[in-house]
Amino acid sequence: MSEFLEKSQQLSPDMIERFRLALAQGKWPDGQAVTASQKDILTQAIIVYDAAHTADGQRIGELDGECASKKTESNSAKTSDGKQDNKESPIKWQ
Repeated sequence: MSEFLEKSQQLSPDMIERFRLALAQGKWPDGQAVTASQKDILTQAIIVYDAAHTADGQRIGELDGECASKKTESNSAKTSDGKQDNKESPIKWQ
């Protein structure tokens, strides 16, 4: 696995762009379909490359700001007096 990591980090930006295009289109430039195992490998290579060469916040799959699940105050209800209510409440279907 470490060889895969090393090789993925050494890819050229042009090669990574070709990988992204193949994933988006589902086929290689010659028209052959990208197989499921190739999709897995291409995705992993892109993630490894991005981790080594792209700044935080610019990588594939990253979201701006803090994850909502980390904001404990917004995940639980407040009582009428403004205090935190950590009780679970049932989902109300409409």
